[in-house]
Amino acid sequence: MRTYLISLLARTPVHVGAGYTDGIIYKPMRRERNTGFPIIPGSTIKGVFSRLWLDNKPNDHKVSRSDIGQILFGSLNEDDSIHGLLRFSEARTLAFPVRSARGCMAWVTCPLVLKRFLRDTELDDLLNKDDLVSNIFSKQLTDSNAVFMKNSALSIFSGNDCDVVLEEFCFRYLAELPVSLIALMQALFKGDPVWNDVGQRLVVLNDSMFGYFVKSGCDIIRKILVDDSLGVVRDNNSVLQENLPSETFLYSTMNVSDAPDSQRSLIGGKLPEELFIEKVNRKAFQFGADTTIGLGLCSVEVINISKLKELSYS
Repeated sequence: MRTYLISLLARTPVHVGAGYTDGIIYKPMRRERNTGFPIIPGSTIKGVFSRLWLDNKPNDHKVSRSDIGQILFGSLNEDDSIHGLLRFSEARTLAFPVRSARGCMAWVTCPLVLKRFLRDTELDDLLNKDDLVSNIFSKQLTDSNAVFMKNSALSIFSGNDCDVVLEEFCFRYLAELPVSLIALMQALFKGDPVWNDVGQRLVVLNDSMFGYFVKSGCDIIRKILVDDSLGVVRDNNSVLQENLPSETFLYSTMNVSDAPDSQRSLIGGKLPEELFIEKVNRKAFQFGADTTIGLGLCSVEVINISKLKELSYS
């Protein structure tokens, strides 16, 4: 089984909802239960990509997948036991955008997120890489300090002190951002001019402050509900919706199985991931709700994790 990384960079706010609640936020984002970090479920990712292989036959109101679509994603028929060769994990938040007093915007992450990312992408050996250990994993990150480039676009100097100010919080410079981490992050999405500046904008916070920002820093919008029968706003019926902000970086993994002999002729002798990458790589797709009003647009890049390992260990 081969593993690929799917990088998702939000161009517009994204709403992948967790249903309706009785709280202040009527339509919250989907989040992990244990951490509260925003996610996009694997079923959503699979559903978006599998639509590229729908087979709409004339005069047939049923939606079905093409033969190649069934090989890659499985059959839509619940009574059919055909499973797909592609398996998708949920998309986890790797870098979250936050307002900065200088440089406009920063991306924040934390040791827990980085460790999970390295584990998910089979880059565990980087946990022992000298500059990552000395500058991040062995440092005593607190609620008032952070790891970032001292001469970054975010840095504010006062005498010998260097700080970044994110929202209403000031973080004192603790250590330089590891060169190996910058190189790895830049390699995750080479096709976007904004993400190319990640080294200048990345700030590593402690786990609790990262958790605070991803829980309180999402976009909150008010949606006005209209009565379809009357065409007017319903009485006392506006709701708050939580959206993941634009420029959020998420990642998913895709595991690929080899096609059995009976299917190889149907895919023209190609590897399953080759068919997938041809249609998906470096293109934009919409995830979640409200696609007709511009939400959910994400740039997508597919990366062979074995190539990522070569870069990381060089």
